[in-house]
Amino acid sequence: MDIISLEAFVLRRIRYGESSLIVSLFSDERGKLSVIAKGARSNKSKSGMASVLEPLNMIEAEVYIKPSREVQIIGKADIIADFSGIKSNLDRMETAAKILRTLDSLTHTDEPNYALWKAFENTLRQLDSSPSENLPSISLAFKARILSALGYEPILEICSRCDCEISGKAFFDAESGGIICEKCGPRGIMLTPADIETLRSLFYGDNTAVPHEISGKMEKIIDRHCEFHTDTKIVR
Repeated sequence: MDIISLEAFVLRRIRYGESSLIVSLFSDERGKLSVIAKGARSNKSKSGMASVLEPLNMIEAEVYIKPSREVQIIGKADIIADFSGIKSNLDRMETAAKILRTLDSLTHTDEPNYALWKAFENTLRQLDSSPSENLPSISLAFKARILSALGYEPILEICSRCDCEISGKAFFDAESGGIICEKCGPRGIMLTPADIETLRSLFYGDNTAVPHEISGKMEKIIDRHCEFHTDTKIVR
């Protein structure tokens, strides 16, 4: 058995037995994993583990790892960030729930991905203080970045079919893996130059570069690309 220290986000939890919790974590070193917090709900517990293991909390945890177990044992944990700005606002909570569903549906147990873990952390920190009008763009940008972190980033700089530079009319074709030029089209979704710049901001930009106004077209493009390449339908 190994004892490891890791940073993780609490994705969800369920009651187990009379006093325990089964918790789904998304960690920096091991990706998603399930842990049991024995006695966390007991009135006699002095660890405060139940409050530490609230969904959305970022924690530092000590976990007892045994490869033969599906559910590992969490020994102790402390809160790094509780994202109270999200939890105190209904719109932010709804957006966070959408982001959690996206993360959960596109990731698997014991598959660490540090780039994705940092993208999730940055997204929650941005969401924690963002006004309501920015929330759709934050959610969609995370969906774009999770695709990039998993290796499904579309080709946006050149035509994904003939490798030519994009000028004039262009289209987004999920089957081709990204943008295609007018010569290789028409197929997919027509793009304006502004659409192309928005897509590049979503996939390549940092959090501050994400445009605040996102059209339904952008969401349709990213959802179609996601569903085609991951075979996973994302619930909006």
